[in-house]
Amino acid sequence: MAFLEIRQVGKGYGPRARQEPVIRGIDLRVGQGETLAVVGYSGAGKSTLLSLVAGLLAPDEGTLTLDGRPITGPGPDRGIVFQNYSLLPWFSARDNVLLAVEQIFPGWPRDRQLARVQEMLALVGLAAAGDKRPRELSGGMRQRVAIARALAIDPQMLLLDEPLGALDALTRAALQDELERICRSARKTVLLVTNDVDEALLLADRVVPLSAGPGASLGPAVEVELPRPRERRAVNHDPRFKRARNELIEWLLGPGRRRGSEARRTAPAMGLVA
Repeated sequence: MAFLEIRQVGKGYGPRARQEPVIRGIDLRVGQGETLAVVGYSGAGKSTLLSLVAGLLAPDEGTLTLDGRPITGPGPDRGIVFQNYSLLPWFSARDNVLLAVEQIFPGWPRDRQLARVQEMLALVGLAAAGDKRPRELSGGMRQRVAIARALAIDPQMLLLDEPLGALDALTRAALQDELERICRSARKTVLLVTNDVDEALLLADRVVPLSAGPGASLGPAVEVELPRPRERRAVNHDPRFKRARNELIEWLLGPGRRRGSEARRTAPAMGLVA
């Protein structure tokens, strides 16, 4: 049995009589300790899928289970990192992480709580920046604080919702290498959604493309046969990286794009609702 199982999941928004499904027929299995990336168009439903796994949304159809238990709401077994950091601006980096630790481990002695915070800040390379507030940190540093906060509660699974999407290209490229190191060091099961094929291939063990929406569905998974640790400049010249990249892009620009167009034409005609 897979660690995360998603079976025939569909989700739409608005009145059921008029809604089109954002995603439909989603079947996905993620193994324990695996890093899996879902890559697709902006607006196709990637964040909707991640929110369903996080328990922030309920599916209109289908089921989701984590370690054999149904996902019925948010829980400390899943840590989520959003694109926009979601840090409290009046708290320091240390206090932003500490707030999560206090909520999940209220019975820990104070020194143990603080030690956990410092351990996570060190993991993301911010051991010396604990006293800084978000406005004093760069975008990349803020996102590292958000990652440290998610890991500090010791979740079984880490959910990454386009975590580098708000960064400029140079910062994003540098932090991709760092995120690969962090995920590998943390040894967590990771589900990443992104619209960047190269990012997915750099970070994941397996990449699954998501078609254009509405009614987006998953395409064939691509195994990433690249040794770890990975570094962007090195993998760019690896023929295995190039083959996987071409396979994903060809599906997204071919069957993945047509599938979205077909959904737009056929869903109203067939009376489909999510």
